Amino acid sequence: AIEAHLAPLQPALERALRIGLLPDRSVKGIAAPQWGWLPIAAFKSASDHLQLKIRLHAHRGDAAEALLAARALKGWGRHFIEAERITLFTGALGLTLHLRLQNLVLEEVMPALGAGFDHAAWEQVIANPDDPEALFDKMLLGEWQSDVQSLLPAALPAYNPRDLEALLAAYTQGMNHARSRGPATFPEMPPAPQELTLVSRHVYQMCFMGFAAYIKGFVRSMAMSRQCQVA
Repeated sequence: AIEAHLAPLQPALERALRIGLLPDRSVKGIAAPQWGWLPIAAFKSASDHLQLKIRLHAHRGDAAEALLAARALKGWGRHFIEAERITLFTGALGLTLHLRLQNLVLEEVMPALGAGFDHAAWEQVIANPDDPEALFDKMLLGEWQSDVQSLLPAALPAYNPRDLEALLAAYTQGMNHARSRGPATFPEMPPAPQELTLVSRHVYQMCFMGFAAYIKGFVRSMAMSRQCQVA
């Protein structure tokens, strides 16, 4: 059934493989609104089909092809988290994909390949990011850059806050506070300073919308990834 499903998708699947196996990634020349928010449907289609390809080859006993597809899937995740600039959104995509790959390898690939499972090679595929704290800081810095370059310029004309400089300073301070706390000890969204006008407090809160949920998701993903790697 998997083979029949993938047969007409070979051109797209080969393209997904090539993209995932690219050794480099960059957002240079891509405008902030574009790299901050990605076409999720195209990403999901590529990652889903690569996962099916891994399963297909693993159950066939073709360890080399399964490993190649897994490296490509890992590469997609790395593209999201290892570019010069990433955001909470793109970081979450990359980490979610990495966790799905770990689960797939442990739950299906290892049992299917049996004695043909090369532990050293597959451990490299499911290895976690080297420095979660640095990754978290990079995500928040990229989020700040994305908001300053795209979200705020788009929103400000509608609100026209009188204390624009104070708003930008407060948002920068709030983000720096989050970066200094790190993911494990950061509780909730930084509160809007009371000295801001009501309009600016609203814009400030909009900038941090969903912030705490992303951080909790990051902490949970890293904890689950560590458990998978230990297993």
